[in-house]
Amino acid sequence: MAASSRVLRHRSPCARSGLRRAGLLPLLVDETYGQVWVLDSAGHIDGYAVVTWSWSLESGERDSILDEMYVENGSASGGSRLLRAALAGAREAGAQAVFLKTEGQNEGVRSFY
Repeated sequence: MAASSRVLRHRSPCARSGLRRAGLLPLLVDETYGQVWVLDSAGHIDGYAVVTWSWSLESGERDSILDEMYVENGSASGGSRLLRAALAGAREAGAQAVFLKTEGQNEGVRSFY
């Protein structure tokens, strides 16, 4: 990842074939359902994070789920920056907690978090 990479909130349709369009498009229209963050390096998407909103009956407040995160080449520094931006965005949107979804067998990801 180049030193000039940046993390941006993504708000326009994405042509990446690996993303599920039906689930992604409502998130790109506005922040009703959540936020999409991209790690951009000279116009190339090096990674993304998707945070979706949920509601806690226990606290009576908005919380969120880090639903998906991907960083090319496993760049820990890019991943850390992307995660910090996504968490800050969730906090700014009023989320009182962020829950993480990950697969149990993915030890590399589990150790990152």
